[in-house]
Amino acid sequence: MFANVVFATLRPEIAIAYGRDDIDLMRRLNTRASQFALWLSVAAFAGLMVLGPWIVEIWTVGRIAVQQPLFAFLVLGAMGTLMWTGTATALLATNNSKEISVIYLISISAGLAVAAAAAYGASLGGVALVLALSELCVFVLILMRSQAFLDQRYTSLLRGVLRPPTDALKLFRRAP
Repeated sequence: MFANVVFATLRPEIAIAYGRDDIDLMRRLNTRASQFALWLSVAAFAGLMVLGPWIVEIWTVGRIAVQQPLFAFLVLGAMGTLMWTGTATALLATNNSKEISVIYLISISAGLAVAAAAAYGASLGGVALVLALSELCVFVLILMRSQAFLDQRYTSLLRGVLRPPTDALKLFRRAP
């Protein structure tokens, strides 16, 4: 996944900042990872809602039709995965992955249990919704752990993440 390449390039920088005890740089880099995750996932969600049925039609030569809300919930689950992966960048860079594993195991196990129970009375869309909510729970729990680790206020993170990544667009402009 393209996003994982971006997160992987930030991890060594965060590890160096951690070694230098530069918590401000760690916060900025982790905020950038979270910002990238948010904006990419929103763009991907919008793009897939518009182009997804057409892509599936071509890819499967018309053998599989996109079913809503199943498709939307599956894409929402992928957004959750992208969001928690971005938010976990500082934790992963500093070898705090054990906590991530525990959070993921508990959240996804609970989600699978609920999805299995729901499978008997709900549609596939309902099952996909439960799994998407599990991914979003993982995101919230990892966000809380990351914020505690970085001693960062949510308002600071929110300001940085919600700001459009216009500086990244400068990379695509042609040099004069």
